Amino acid sequence: MGDNMKTIIKKIIEKKSLAAIYTNKKDSEKFTVAIVLYSDGEFIFCKCYDDSGDFDGYEIKRIDNIFLIELQGEYLEALSIKNDTEFFEYEKYKDCIKLLRDIVVRNDYCISVELVNSGNFDVRGKIILIEDDYISCQTYRNDGQKDAISFFLLRDISCMTIHSQEDIEMEKIIADIEIHM
Repeated sequence: MGDNMKTIIKKIIEKKSLAAIYTNKKDSEKFTVAIVLYSDGEFIFCKCYDDSGDFDGYEIKRIDNIFLIELQGEYLEALSIKNDTEFFEYEKYKDCIKLLRDIVVRNDYCISVELVNSGNFDVRGKIILIEDDYISCQTYRNDGQKDAISFFLLRDISCMTIHSQEDIEMEKIIADIEIHM
């Protein structure tokens, strides 16, 4: 399916179509709404949207984990995409990981990383270093305090998402409210 999915993705990139992208076979109710902007053959690079059509960060997904892509469905057609402007030239990159790193560093974003198809974000923090085969990341606790420095292999990345600093602050506030309820 890998080569066929790569062909499908290439066509979706050309059309700049809004898509629902499924990667979690254990929970097919979960999907990412995104416009696929770029692929390096191993990963796709997407601009994501929430259920209100607002920008919801960028994401890379391993192509081999994609089992379904939907276009033009009732849900997608009902979304009104807002603030859809690009602020960087992603075409100049040859590697989705390096592209994502440049966006993260330039904008001081945090990342969330799913490793080995866990279905969860296993690492949340800021990239310190990207080498040829691994990434090191300063992780943070829910209260915003620094936690461990994590190292993980590029080959183990299933999905990596970046959020603005405002989104991370909101996640901390929500976590704090839920703890006190």
